[in-house]
Amino acid sequence: MALTLFDATVKRMLIGLHAAKGYLEKGRAFAEEKGVDPDTFLDIALCEDMAPLRFQVHCLRHHTATAVDGVAEGTFGPPPQIDIKTYADAQAFIDATIADLESKSADALNASVGKEVIFAIPSMNLRMPFTAEDFLLSFSMPNFNFHTVTAYDILRVQGVPIGKMDFMGPMPIKMG
Repeated sequence: MALTLFDATVKRMLIGLHAAKGYLEKGRAFAEEKGVDPDTFLDIALCEDMAPLRFQVHCLRHHTATAVDGVAEGTFGPPPQIDIKTYADAQAFIDATIADLESKSADALNASVGKEVIFAIPSMNLRMPFTAEDFLLSFSMPNFNFHTVTAYDILRVQGVPIGKMDFMGPMPIKMG
C-alpha cells in the first residue's frame, strides 16, 4: 500500500496535536503545583520579536484542520483573530482541533492531489499557487512543526518538566 497524502499529513498532525495536548496539560499541572496562574504562560514568548504561547497554540489549528479545509476550498490565508483568553481555552482549542482533524475524510484529501491551492494575503497583494500536496507538505507541515516546537520550548524554559518524548507524542509503532 502506497503512502497517501492523508497518511503523510493528517496522521502526523494528529501525533503532534496529541503531544501538544500532553505538554499543555503538564504545563497546567506544573503551574498549579508552583502556585502560578497558568494563564501567565499565554503571554510568554521565547524572544521579544516572536509571538507568545497563545499565538503558537492558535497556529496549531491554523496549520492543521484549517489547512486541510483550505485544500478543500482551494484557498488559504493568514490566521484570523486569536480568541484564546485563558490557559483552559488553549487546552480546549487543542481538543477541538483534534476532534475537527479526526473528522476529515481521508478519501477527500487523497483525491485533492494535484488540485490548486492559493495561499493569499490580499493586503499585500500576494498570491502563491501550490498543488494541494506541496501546500501541505512544504508550507503547512513546516509551519505546524515550527509552532509545535515553539509552544513546547516556551513551556520548557518556564521550568515545565517536559522532555523529548513529550514532544514526540504517541508514535505509531508497528505491533506484531
